[in-house]
Amino acid sequence: MRQLLQYIFFYLGLIILLHGLFVPKVAAATNSTGWDDIPGSQAIAPPQDTLRTSPDSLAKKEVLEAAVFYTSKDSMVFTGKNMGYLYGEADVKYGDLAIKGEYITMDLDSNIISSTFGVDSAGKEYGYPLFSEGGMEYEMKKVRYNFETRKAFIHNVVTQQGEGNIVANEAKMNPDNSFYMRNAKYTTCEQHDHPHFYLNLSKAKVRPDKDVVTGPAWLVVADVPLFPIVLPFAFFPFTKSYSSGIIMPSYGDEMTRG
Repeated sequence: MRQLLQYIFFYLGLIILLHGLFVPKVAAATNSTGWDDIPGSQAIAPPQDTLRTSPDSLAKKEVLEAAVFYTSKDSMVFTGKNMGYLYGEADVKYGDLAIKGEYITMDLDSNIISSTFGVDSAGKEYGYPLFSEGGMEYEMKKVRYNFETRKAFIHNVVTQQGEGNIVANEAKMNPDNSFYMRNAKYTTCEQHDHPHFYLNLSKAKVRPDKDVVTGPAWLVVADVPLFPIVLPFAFFPFTKSYSSGIIMPSYGDEMTRG
């Protein structure tokens, strides 16, 4: 009996030792989504001194591959902290990339540009940013783009893909121009801002003019979600052919995508 207890304690100690050696430690939880808050138009209120200048370049030769050109209808302000502020139909161009918006902020040290809309005295929004690159154009409310990494964080983006439109509350653009989106809608309804029907995408990867791979998705008609019909996984390509109504994607549980 004593020998049996010794064997039991020996194997228990061995299991505890191996568990400590081979089970990886769990790192502290961090926010890995990268969704940065982008300041609104109030965060870039113009200083008292303003100036008007012609288009110029601000590229850092050791980082950027081309010059960055910028214009604005109202005014431009540059501070001693290498910050630039453009007001009124601002426009920034870098190679085949262009960003427009009512207000644009440029951080010359970090090569980050932010664009957002304006609000008039009646509280109406105007001058939504437009982002274009490689023949694709996207409308949005706010964007923050890094010239060095070619990545962007976007709020409330709208893009036409195939027969319909994709509207996403949050999107992260990658250097290859693909998008990771959260809280997105895909619809062929003409009223993309408030569609009568759409496929709700909890999260999705979008390759413009190619395809979409989504996580859990469900159909919404007249603002009523049809939760009994939920696709755990969906994939559908974009085509140029005309179609109307609800476009149903293929679906499944493929593990090699996403």
